[in-house]
Amino acid sequence: MPGRVYSHRFISTNNHLAWTYWTCPVGYVAVVKAIASANTSGASGNRTLCAVAGQMVLVWQTPGANTYSSTQTHQVFYPGETVQATVDLPQMSCVVSGYLLEEYGERPAADQGLMRKLTAQQLPGPEHIIDLAELRERT
Repeated sequence: MPGRVYSHRFISTNNHLAWTYWTCPVGYVAVVKAIASANTSGASGNRTLCAVAGQMVLVWQTPGANTYSSTQTHQVFYPGETVQATVDLPQMSCVVSGYLLEEYGERPAADQGLMRKLTAQQLPGPEHIIDLAELRERT
């Protein structure tokens, strides 16, 4: 039986004093699909920040007062990894939503032979490296 998929709101915050976190539970994989931010203050130039698995995925600077942004994305994070968000003002808010996928069985291990073959095809080997001193002598 395949794993189940749940639509999920990971974060809904207007906490401007600290990051708000959500951690992916064991047995699931999470996917951030949308990050929405609203600025209901009279100020502009404030930011919404969002990070997934320790990497910044959104920095939204408000273009003006009473503005809104919705960003579509596809960011995957695994059990124990977090999504986090913060805003600059208490009159701002951020909502992060997506899918919570129930893991089914073990994740397949990478085929090491295939990985070596792909790497050999994509990366030049030592025979393609040119010594700069030798190149200068040729020209």
